[in-house]
Amino acid sequence: MRKIGIIIVNYKDYAEKFLSECKNSLDNQTFPKDQFQVYIVDNASTESSLNYLESHFKDAKVLPRPDGNFSAANNLGAQKAIEDECEIIIALNMDVVLDEDWLKNLVEQVESNKEGIYQSKMLLHSNKELVNSEGNLFHYLGFGFTDGYNKLNDKDESEIKELKGYVSGCAIAFHKDVYEKLGGWNEEYYMYHDDLEMGWKAKLLGIKSYLVPNSIVYHKYEFSRSVQMVYYMERNRYLAILHFYKWQTIIIFLPILIVLDLAMWLYSIIGGWGFQKLKVFLYFIRITSWK
Repeated sequence: MRKIGIIIVNYKDYAEKFLSECKNSLDNQTFPKDQFQVYIVDNASTESSLNYLESHFKDAKVLPRPDGNFSAANNLGAQKAIEDECEIIIALNMDVVLDEDWLKNLVEQVESNKEGIYQSKMLLHSNKELVNSEGNLFHYLGFGFTDGYNKLNDKDESEIKELKGYVSGCAIAFHKDVYEKLGGWNEEYYMYHDDLEMGWKAKLLGIKSYLVPNSIVYHKYEFSRSVQMVYYMERNRYLAILHFYKWQTIIIFLPILIVLDLAMWLYSIIGGWGFQKLKVFLYFIRITSWK
C-alpha cells in the first residue's frame, strides 16, 4: 500500500493560530485516510507547545526540535517519513486551508512522474478568487517572486504545467527518491529562500518543477510576520548567488550587485531594519561562514 508523509512545521504559537482549520481540512480529504501520515515538527519546542500539538492533533506524529530552523525541521519530518516507508513526501505550511481534493490530485501527479517536484495552486484565503502563487520566479540577483500573485483564478485550468522558475515551499511534493537526490533542504538557509535554493538545485540536476492547478490550497498569506524575515531573505539571496554562480559570473554582475547593495542599505535605514542589514554584513565577514 502506498503511503504519503505530510510534514507540517509549527513555530511557537503558530499552532494556536492556524492548526485547527488546517487539521479540519486534512480530515475532510477525499484521499484515503489510512494512506497518509501527518508529521508535525515542533520547532523551538516547549513543554506547552508540545502538549498543545499532542492534544489537538492526536493522529499526527509530533517531533520536537530545540531551535527555529525551518529547513532542518522539514528535513527531520522527511527523514522520519522515509523511515516509516513513506514513498511521497509533502511539505505543507500550517497557515493553509485545503480543498477536499487537494491531496488526491497532488498524489496522482507525483505518482505519474516520480522524477519531478510539484506545487499545489495557492489561492488567497482572504479572497478565494485570487491567486497567491502559481509557482515562483528566479531573479538573477538572487531574489524570488511569486508568479500570478493577485490575478483572477482560472477555475477551468486543470492540466499540469512545467514552471519556468521553481515551486513554492508552502505546498511542495516529491517522491522520496527525488528528495534524496536533492539532499533535502539546505539547512544553512534556515528559513526563507529555502525553496529557491531547492528549485535552483533541481534545475541544475535536470529535475523539472510543475504546478498542479486542481490541487488547491487557500493560503493565509502575510508578506511579513517578523523582522527576522528581512534578515534571512537578504542573507539567503547572497548565499544563493555565492552557491550557484561561477566566480566569473559574479565578477560580471559585481557593478549591479554593488549598486543594489547600496540601495538596500538606504532602504533598510529608511525602513527601520538597518540592524538586520548589518547582521547580514557581519555574517559574511566571519571566517566560519566562508568555511
